[in-house]
Amino acid sequence: TALGTVVKSGGTLTFVAGSIASGAEVSSGGHVQLPNLTSSFGVWSAGQANTIEGVTVDPGAIFSLNVVAGGSISSFAIGSGSILYVSSGGVVAGTVISIGASDYIYSGGAASGTVVSAGGSEVISSGGIDIGATIRGGGLQTVNSAAVASGTLVRSGGEQVVDPGAVASGTGGRSCGSEVFSAGGIAIDTVVSSGGQLIVEQGGIAGGTRFGNGGTQYVY
Repeated sequence: TALGTVVKSGGTLTFVAGSIASGAEVSSGGHVQLPNLTSSFGVWSAGQANTIEGVTVDPGAIFSLNVVAGGSISSFAIGSGSILYVSSGGVVAGTVISIGASDYIYSGGAASGTVVSAGGSEVISSGGIDIGATIRGGGLQTVNSAAVASGTLVRSGGEQVVDPGAVASGTGGRSCGSEVFSAGGIAIDTVVSSGGQLIVEQGGIAGGTRFGNGGTQYVY
């Protein structure tokens, strides 16, 4: 149990499962690890202090958060060094992943409307799903085997990598965006716009692909 704890830059506050936080505050540059978010949190407002599970996280703080069954969060903005885990039964919406930050969608976890900015990364593991993600220039989305990415928009300079056994459907590749499908990866109803690239490696499958002026597909 942490009561009224203040963690300043360089300090770390770690909670184990079943622990209780009340009135704790993590300042910019401080670290906090929250293992299980089991309640609906609501909206996380970037650029201001937010309180989650009894811990106030100031702008610029670094944290790890696991959203488990029954937990949900929306408009969650994470910066350098921060990690968001979405476990089975957890739901996140509108997460913004900035440079140096990552999110992981595990089996049974669900995400929607994720925005991966330059230097950020998202990994959808086996059994996880993300719907309507946007991969901006310099951002990366990796779809592991048996995972699903639906309606992803890959903007200029962004990249989506689909591993063997994974499925990406309704993906839109904008100018200079890149989608790479490994052997066994499946692309369904992909739209490749001007300057976009769809790369299907040996053993990969692409069906229903549509190309705009200047769109390119490479099949190996």
